[in-house]
Amino acid sequence: ICGLAGMGVAVLITAVFGTIATTALGMLTLGFSAAFVMTPAQTLLQQETPHELLGRVTSSLMSLLCISQVLALFVAGPVASRLGIRNLYFGSAAMLLAIGAVGLARLRAVRVEPARVPAD
Repeated sequence: ICGLAGMGVAVLITAVFGTIATTALGMLTLGFSAAFVMTPAQTLLQQETPHELLGRVTSSLMSLLCISQVLALFVAGPVASRLGIRNLYFGSAAMLLAIGAVGLARLRAVRVEPARVPAD
């Protein structure tokens, strides 16, 4: 959740200020925040996937990530042409922050049951 919020703030900084220095800072923050998304995702994937399927599941995830990047390029170009690159960045920042807020709300709604120890 922090990674998504960090990515949203990074894109927002880039959109609001638009100078070379703030763009560099925004992109640095974006890359740094991506680690806070990918590391827990990879850890969860490795913990929850059966060992014999780990290679297939990991390669499928990487394929989906690559495909989503190509699709984003096809969508972002026409959107940026119509709305402007700055508005595209504002929209991206809003989506990232919204996804982070929804994720945080869902995490807070989940109640973890304490582990029960069987009586002897």
